[in-house]
Amino acid sequence: MTAIKESWKASAENTIRDVDISSSGGYTAAGSYDKHVYYYDKRGNLLWKYKAGDSVRDVAVSFNGRFVAAGSYDHNIYFFNRKGELLWKYKTGGEIRDLAISGEGRFVASVSNDHHVYFFNKEGEMLWKYKTRDKALCLSMSLRGDFVAAGSFDNNTYFFDREGNLLWKFPTHSTVLDVEISSKGRYIAVGSQDRYLYYLNKKGELLWKYLSPFPVEKVAISPNGRYVAIGIEGSVSYFNGDGVKLWEKPVGEFEVTGLEFSVFGESVIIGTQGGQLLFCDKRGRNLWKYTLSSPVEKANISANGRYIVSGHTDGKLLFFDGLDFFKKIFNNARESALLLRNYGIDSPEVSEHIRLSKEFYQKKQYLDSMDHALRAKVLAKEAIRTYIPEISVEIIVEKKLTYLQWSPILFELENVGRALAFDVRLDIQGEVMVRGDRSVFRKNMLDIYEKASVNLEIKPLKTKTLPLLVVVNYINFGGRRFTKSVRTHLYVHPPKHLEDVEYETTTPFEKNLIKEERTLLSKERKELMNLGELELESSYYPHSLSPKERIIFRCPNCNREIKQEWLACPFCGTWLK
Repeated sequence: MTAIKESWKASAENTIRDVDISSSGGYTAAGSYDKHVYYYDKRGNLLWKYKAGDSVRDVAVSFNGRFVAAGSYDHNIYFFNRKGELLWKYKTGGEIRDLAISGEGRFVASVSNDHHVYFFNKEGEMLWKYKTRDKALCLSMSLRGDFVAAGSFDNNTYFFDREGNLLWKFPTHSTVLDVEISSKGRYIAVGSQDRYLYYLNKKGELLWKYLSPFPVEKVAISPNGRYVAIGIEGSVSYFNGDGVKLWEKPVGEFEVTGLEFSVFGESVIIGTQGGQLLFCDKRGRNLWKYTLSSPVEKANISANGRYIVSGHTDGKLLFFDGLDFFKKIFNNARESALLLRNYGIDSPEVSEHIRLSKEFYQKKQYLDSMDHALRAKVLAKEAIRTYIPEISVEIIVEKKLTYLQWSPILFELENVGRALAFDVRLDIQGEVMVRGDRSVFRKNMLDIYEKASVNLEIKPLKTKTLPLLVVVNYINFGGRRFTKSVRTHLYVHPPKHLEDVEYETTTPFEKNLIKEERTLLSKERKELMNLGELELESSYYPHSLSPKERIIFRCPNCNREIKQEWLACPFCGTWLK
């Protein structure tokens, strides 16, 4: 999980109870128990502050940041312009519990402990109010102010149009703790003390509901209504519009105090009483995490997901600019695509996601850019796993093979797979002795459709049909090792003095001599390795000769190589001693 640092922070003299941010992230409002409303630009400059008659419980900012509404325990609703000028205030009959402002700032809605829902225009004229059976606790308004939803201690959710007509009310089994409405008012999400999340359409019809282990204290709905999230004690759950739970994320033994979506639900910001801020995408991946010692009272996010603001009980106000974070994700994805191309892998899907990520990034649609970048990285990892090299081997005998004589043999290798091959090694197994370097590619790569040759020498230890097993070992760029075996049969000519004899293999006497020769070669090889004169790996070169020349004894009659201790030549029968 990526670490992130706040862009700026500010302090109030008491708890920051509520925060809100304009759509572009250019302006931030905060309400504090120190009785003040604070207004900042995105660089952290305090533009103005206003002192109310009591603690400020709620604040709301219009999309363009031109207007700010605030609700206080002094029973007043305050309405400001961007310059901090108080345009109007209205005194209700009780403490303000929640309020909302329409996107352009044309309307303000509020609920109060006096059991009323209030609705104002931006001139401060109360257009209507409605009395509920008990205190109204929470409220939400559609983007243009066409619809208002309110939840009450009387276990009901109320739904009004702009004219104040009660279109319907929906009963739950306990207090409505939170309510959210989609931007056009088509869908309503209700969280209740009875542990249910209710999902309704604008006609008040229940589309689906979900029973959680604890009361549903926080609800968030994407503006288009396609996603819903709930916060309960210890976890956050994420649903699609059909009620299918897409993921659930534990947050420790803490209450979820902040839960907000970006404009299309591509990401969600989570705040907890444990002082945690979690930024997640719609697939449940933790993008970054920030922890403070003080509990989070409220967290909010700009429409494009770039800016995040949080208020804490110790009076801290934190502001995060995620531009560097989004840039890092895009660059990492682009590096993954370049890595694939450098390794000879052409993935059109990865390239297309990189192109879209760059396009959205340039348009400042950072969440869309991030989504395509993360998809590109996932596909790149999949390519690393599935795109593999494959080595074909062709054996070429340049001249006839003769029993117990060194003869050149050529191995033609070709990478016919879908990725580069590294550390290509040959191992020859059979009744032969082998010398030569079989690791010519150990420090190089074999590209796709690239051919290479390995020249070796072999000494057959039998005549006529010689079974041979050629084993090729190699790895791909992901470090995965592969082995391919090729079986073949070579014809070995017998010595001249035995050409007319049915000579299929060596005699028991000759086999014993060959065994002694191998033992001697192995002993000399170990001595050379101890002296540092031999660097070949024994596991891959079991029969190779030492590069250090030995004294060779030959038969005076047939000129074949013999051992000094032999009494007679096994090839022509000549007595040597």
